[in-house]
Amino acid sequence: MIAPLVDRAQSPSGAEDRDLTQAGIENAVHHERIDDVADDARRESRRSPPRDRARGRSRVQSYANPSFGRLGPVKVEPPAPTNDIVGARAAHQSLLRTAHTLVDSDIRRPSLLPDWTVGHVLTHLARNSDGHCNMFEGATRGEVFAQYPGGMAQRVDEIEQGARRSASEIVDDLEVTIARLEARWDATTDEVWATGRCRSFSGEMTIAIQPFRRWREVEIHHHDLGTTFSWRDWSEAYTMRELETTIATLGPRLDRDAIALRATDSAHVWTVPENSCSVIEVRAPRRQLLAWLVGRYDDPYYPKLGPWL
Repeated sequence: MIAPLVDRAQSPSGAEDRDLTQAGIENAVHHERIDDVADDARRESRRSPPRDRARGRSRVQSYANPSFGRLGPVKVEPPAPTNDIVGARAAHQSLLRTAHTLVDSDIRRPSLLPDWTVGHVLTHLARNSDGHCNMFEGATRGEVFAQYPGGMAQRVDEIEQGARRSASEIVDDLEVTIARLEARWDATTDEVWATGRCRSFSGEMTIAIQPFRRWREVEIHHHDLGTTFSWRDWSEAYTMRELETTIATLGPRLDRDAIALRATDSAHVWTVPENSCSVIEVRAPRRQLLAWLVGRYDDPYYPKLGPWL
């Protein structure tokens, strides 16, 4: 769960990630083959008596149906979310490099999240990793396991208790849990990736979306530590993945009819809702746009947004 930046009077717990739609298998429909078969059938129907023509038309319709393309050779993508796993692994290594530089005094200082120290944030990331392992364990068994079996009370208690440890204990714990989760990803079969389900605080969802959710947790909370790493250091891959995901759900957060986000470091322009004519335009580099969208950057001249997640 990403803890949003809020007033210090509010709880840092935030809301769990929304269920996100994971791209499924992409089928390549072979239009040439469909057209050839349809043309042959039409030529045959012109040479046939009326009764045969009806059969010919029926045959053309069955071949020309878009589902027909699925019967022929198709491009099948592996069910494992490979790009998300690669991105999450890289984010893990970046986080661990930062964590290994921390001493006890660093662990005790406030993070960028209300009421949480650096120790709270790192402990949360370790327990979040355990929660992901638990969900994968259930999916491997063909069951739906909760990320936190003990609910919010378990989550809060484990973070509070764990944040009191020394820097070495917290970092060692984080390293072990990361290795355990990555081993889980490696051991997950294509069948589980394709069919597995799990449950977070926001409800039941596919297991295949979890590597992205973990990637998000690590990138966002690495910034929240308040060390030398910030949103300016988010990877290119994460920035684009999160921009597309977050902008897709931006509409309900707007306090106006439409907005255009124009990246000044690329040719990307996003308009929400699409094809809107009268919009207010926000121009910034992509990482800055993303930091604003996820509550990690503010500008008094930017439009107001509703809460993220």
